[in-house]
Amino acid sequence: MAAIDELRKRLREMQRRLMEWNVDYERAYTRLRRQKVGRWGRPGAELEGELRDEARRAAGEELPHELFGFLDELADAYLAEPLPHNRAKLRADVGDNLAMLAALWGFAEQCVDLVRGADDEQRVLRALAALSLDDLRTNLELVDGLLARLWLAAARAGTDAQAVFERVAAVSNPGMGGGGACLAPRLRAFASSRAFQRDVAPELARRSS
Repeated sequence: MAAIDELRKRLREMQRRLMEWNVDYERAYTRLRRQKVGRWGRPGAELEGELRDEARRAAGEELPHELFGFLDELADAYLAEPLPHNRAKLRADVGDNLAMLAALWGFAEQCVDLVRGADDEQRVLRALAALSLDDLRTNLELVDGLLARLWLAAARAGTDAQAVFERVAAVSNPGMGGGGACLAPRLRAFASSRAFQRDVAPELARRSS
C-alpha cells in the first residue's frame, strides 16, 4: 500500500475514534452540568471551564494526546507530499469530517502557543499546514486572526515569515480559474492585507523599537 493510502486509512480511523470520543465528552459534560447547575442553569465562565476539563477527563485524555501526535505527522506528511492530487485528497478527507476540521483548528492554535523562540519554525509550519488542510472552510475573520498570530510567531522563532508562508502556499490549494476561496493566494497576499496592517505591523514596530 502506498504511503499516502496508508495515511488516509489512518486518518479515517482517527476520524471515527474522534467522533466516538466527542459523543462521550458531550454526554459527560451534559451530566456534569445538570449535577452542578441543573437542567436550565447557566454556569459562569470559571465553572464552565471546570466542567469542560472534568468532562474531558471523564471521556479520557488518551485520545486527545494521540490525536495531537497524529496531526503532527499528518501536517509533516502533507508538507512533504510532492503530488498535488494526493494533497487534494487529504484536504477532501479532512473536509468531509467536521470533528476533524475542529480538531485541526485547535491543533493550529496549540502550535502557535508552543512557539517560544528559535528552533520552533516547524511548529509554525505545522500550524499553517493545518490551515492549508482546512482550506478556508473556517470563517475568514478567524483565519486572518490566526494568520496574524502565526506571522508574529514566525518572527518570534527568528525565521522569515514571508518565506514560511510561501512554502505552505506552494503546497496549498491554488484555486480554479472560475474562482472560489482557497488558501494559497491568501497566504501569498497576507503581508498586504488589512489584517496584517491592523494586527501584525504595529506589533512588529513595537518589538523593533
